[in-house]
Amino acid sequence: MPDQVNPYADLQTELDKIAKYVDSRDLAVAFHLNTTRRIEFSNLRMPVGKVGELWFYGATSQDQHWVLVGNMLSTKRYALEFRHPGV
Repeated sequence: MPDQVNPYADLQTELDKIAKYVDSRDLAVAFHLNTTRRIEFSNLRMPVGKVGELWFYGATSQDQHWVLVGNMLSTKRYALEFRHPGV
């Protein structure tokens, strides 16, 4: 969530909300990261066993360079950088 909308938003709090899904291994969850804060993924508790896949995406610059990172619940993780096709 952008800082100007909610400066107290916390990614871990949002990840913890996934715990309500008891057996949704066929569900893929993606978070749009819309902040300038640095995110240390290694410090986050991932909702292992709750959903099938967990991805993060967001712009890395104002000129529409984006990144897609995931599946954070797998041992094979990917980071794909791309330019938004609409620009």
